[in-house]
Amino acid sequence: MSTRAAELAEVLYLQGRYGEAEDFTRISEEMGAGDDVETQAKWRAVRALVFARKGKVAEARELGQEAAARAETTDFLYLLGDVYFYVGEAALLSNAVSTAVIAYKKSLSFHEQKGNVPSANKVRSLLEKIT
Repeated sequence: MSTRAAELAEVLYLQGRYGEAEDFTRISEEMGAGDDVETQAKWRAVRALVFARKGKVAEARELGQEAAARAETTDFLYLLGDVYFYVGEAALLSNAVSTAVIAYKKSLSFHEQKGNVPSANKVRSLLEKIT
């Protein structure tokens, strides 16, 4: 259930429903087991995006770093690709372009390793726009 709450937070964020997205990151945080890497990484990554949109740059950066650190403990390439994409987006929203480029390049690498062509193309397109 905690992972589904994190996934719902992700969908709500993508729909521009930032307040609801943050609410579902809190549900995921409260319900998730500490060793559930996917849940722990996802809710942090989505909340980082919400905080970046709110101008809470330091909090967004910290959550993004925590999300990436959690994801890095796995070999779940799709999770790694998604988390680094969100870390990049949060950095870009915070005007940290060089940090965004680094995160997007990591995201691209993980999506390419997984063979996730649509996501790799999306990241590649974003990289072309900001570099």
